[in-house]
Amino acid sequence: VRLIKYWNSTKVPKSNCLRSYHLETVAWATFSTFGVEMNSYATAIRYFFNNSASYLASQCPDPTGLGKPVDSYLSDESRQVNLVAVQDVNNAINHIITLTSQDPKFELNQWKKVFGNDFGV
Repeated sequence: VRLIKYWNSTKVPKSNCLRSYHLETVAWATFSTFGVEMNSYATAIRYFFNNSASYLASQCPDPTGLGKPVDSYLSDESRQVNLVAVQDVNNAINHIITLTSQDPKFELNQWKKVFGNDFGV
């Protein structure tokens, strides 16, 4: 979840960033459908970006049931910006996965395209 929050804070325009609790709620909903243990960060990140769009596209109820939806702050435009950003990352990650390279530096450079130049430093 920390890597996803890092992505949100560095790659999504500040005016459209998802709030922390909203992102945690989306991550919880997304990962709760996985069914088995995550064995790597790459697997978890890929799974999140492959499967979170449906949770971002629809209203996100407060999991405690005590308040209004956790995404009530989000405008339709911001929601769309985030859906496009998630799809872009999903495409980039799927491209990284298809690359067959044993060079860790090459792979790190590909992940920097997703998370930004400070990733892995």
